[in-house]
Amino acid sequence: MEYEALFLSILTEELIPAMGCTEPIALAYAAASARALLGKIPERVEVEVSGNLIKNAMGVTVPNTDGMRGIEAAVAAGIVAGNEKKKLECIADVDDGDRDSIRAYLARNIISVELCESELAFDCSVCVEAEGENALIRMANAHTNIVHREKNGKVISDTPVRCESEDGMSSHECLTVENIIKFAEEVELSDVEELL
Repeated sequence: MEYEALFLSILTEELIPAMGCTEPIALAYAAASARALLGKIPERVEVEVSGNLIKNAMGVTVPNTDGMRGIEAAVAAGIVAGNEKKKLECIADVDDGDRDSIRAYLARNIISVELCESELAFDCSVCVEAEGENALIRMANAHTNIVHREKNGKVISDTPVRCESEDGMSSHECLTVENIIKFAEEVELSDVEELL
C-alpha cells in the first residue's frame, strides 16, 4: 500500500498510553515537568491554555483523583503527585495520601488559569515559582510535545512552533476515509500488533 509506512508512523505517534481524557492528563504532565524542572513544590502556578484546551479540560474528571475536575485539579495532581517520566500516565500511581495532598494544594488557591493568545488548538504553558526561582514548560500541538523549557530565565530547550503539524511529526494529509479503510484492509497484523 502506498501510505503504509506513513500510517504506521502516525499510529506510533498517536497511540500513547494515557489515563482518561488526554487534555487533563497532558496538563498534569506539563505541571509535573515544570515542578521537576523547578526542583521543588511551587508556591505559585500560572497556567496559560488555548481555548480548545479549556473547552476540552475544564469540566473533565481527572483520573485517579477521586472525582476532582478541571484544569486546576489536573495541574495540582501533576505538581503534587505526578511523575513526569511517565508522560500521559504521570498520575497513575496516585494514592489516598496523594489525593489528600492534592486537595490541600488546591485549597491554597495558588493556581491561576488564563486563556493564551494562540491560534493552535493545543497550546499550554505552565510557569511555576518557589523561593525566588521559577520554571516554565510549554507544550504545543501534541499532548507530550514539550517545545520550551526554561529555568530562572535561562532557556534550556526551545523548538519553534510553526503550525499545527510539527517538524519531525508525520503529516496527516493522507488520512482520508478511503485511505484509512484501504490501510485497515491491507495492513499486515504483525506490523501493528505491538502498537495495539
